[in-house]
Amino acid sequence: MPFEPVQRPAGLSDLAYDQLRSRILDGQFPTGRRTSVVSIAEQLNMSRSPVRAAVERLVNEGLLVVTAVGIDLARLDHRDLIDGLQVRSRLEGLAARLATNRLSGADLDTLRDNLTRFKSAVRSGDTLTARRLDLDWQCQLELAPV
Repeated sequence: MPFEPVQRPAGLSDLAYDQLRSRILDGQFPTGRRTSVVSIAEQLNMSRSPVRAAVERLVNEGLLVVTAVGIDLARLDHRDLIDGLQVRSRLEGLAARLATNRLSGADLDTLRDNLTRFKSAVRSGDTLTARRLDLDWQCQLELAPV
């Protein structure tokens, strides 16, 4: 009888990333005041290295910026969203076309619903919701069966 694979616990940097990303997307990340890796690490009760790795991932995703005086939320306005979409549209369009052949009807319905809500958020200038839906869209396509 074969052994069942054991689920590995998430690494500390993944846990820090999940915490920070959730707070950012839920609008709970401190705005108007800069914070630091040291401060976040203390609040999460972990060392600086995993927090630094999580912050770097969030900077690469465009959610945070690191300045000489600390870490702050990236400021996205309507024009930033439109510019970003124009740059990514061709590659993501190709990825979506390739993925749709492998998605179930329920998966396609979920993506259509996401797109409808995303368009509404962009039109109304709700950049926080638009960014959250955009990241959800990317994750849904990345999880498409190969």
